[in-house]
Amino acid sequence: MYVLKHVPADFKVTEISARFQTTSSVKVDVVNSHGVNSERVGSNSVTATGMNSNGVLDKGPYLYFKLTKCDFNTIDALRKIAFAVGLDPKDFGFAGTKDKNAITMQYCSARFGKKDRFENLKLDGILVEVLGFGTTPISLGDLEGNGFDIIVRNLDRAQKVHSISCFVNYFDEQRFSEHNAEIGKHILGGRFLDAAKLVDIQKVQESLLLYPTDGARALRIVPPKLLRMFVNAYQSLLWNRVVSRLIMTKVDIGKMMVIGREDLFFPKDLGVVCEKMDLLEVPLMGFATSMLELPLAVRELYGQIFVEEGIQQKQFLIRAFPEISCEGNMRDIFCVCQSLIVADACEDTFFDGQQSVQVSFVLGKGSYATMAVRSMLD
Repeated sequence: MYVLKHVPADFKVTEISARFQTTSSVKVDVVNSHGVNSERVGSNSVTATGMNSNGVLDKGPYLYFKLTKCDFNTIDALRKIAFAVGLDPKDFGFAGTKDKNAITMQYCSARFGKKDRFENLKLDGILVEVLGFGTTPISLGDLEGNGFDIIVRNLDRAQKVHSISCFVNYFDEQRFSEHNAEIGKHILGGRFLDAAKLVDIQKVQESLLLYPTDGARALRIVPPKLLRMFVNAYQSLLWNRVVSRLIMTKVDIGKMMVIGREDLFFPKDLGVVCEKMDLLEVPLMGFATSMLELPLAVRELYGQIFVEEGIQQKQFLIRAFPEISCEGNMRDIFCVCQSLIVADACEDTFFDGQQSVQVSFVLGKGSYATMAVRSMLD
């Protein structure tokens, strides 16, 4: 079985931002328990002072910085930074979450951030580079995509890594973690106590000890971005299930794989699916999704799944937490894999007798590199 992320340096991610001009190959220092140091994981053309073509200012309410991290997910890294600089985690903005078990570079903002505090930060596994200031926070709209540089390990000599042009745009395991989708479902159903019990945040659990029947109170401790992520995870689970069943109505040659505790169908010949598919996108369900305007097949599949899950569409409007209500949006069924390079196989330095292959490519926002790699392998 192939191995990804055997060490963080096997999986490098460079965020492509609409706000900043991202280039590649600049040396940054991230030192941690894995001995990762001076990794080339991306750069930015802006400077820390002055005005440039990207609109970065000398002063402003939002400090912009480049975050390079290892062994932290985005939210945990920002929590650690917030504590170190004396800010609330809610004051930080970012365009997308990045994996823990990787070396990743992304752009963030801090409301009322002090330049000197950020420049003097010394945190294990985290590097902060101040870029300047601006008038708006960094948010999802700033994300254009991500560049990936990945080493696939523990390959048998007979196993090949194939070039692909596209793949099924499923959400992968990291979207769901252990309980994310389950927490999201509880929140939609108004079972706030059940949801809070599953949230792995110390202050949430301390709140439950003090107020053991008040789950809503405990959930209000969770930053809104994270709270919304739980609901988004449940949306994603439903989307995966709809798309998997939709593809199975077009072809029956393929294999089932478990993703986020769901059995999903991976067709053997994606070209045949594309030829037979009469639509290119499926909605991530929300309270504003117009069911009557959906293709009949999609509408019927969502209807079946709502019955299976015991939910209703109107529950995506969360009156107790309106800030995390989900309006719904469209998601492409297929993702194009851009600028793909597959290197020649070489001896694996970690797995005796096995081979490794390095691949690099660019994906649009919201698509999963791990899913692309799954599709490249036999």
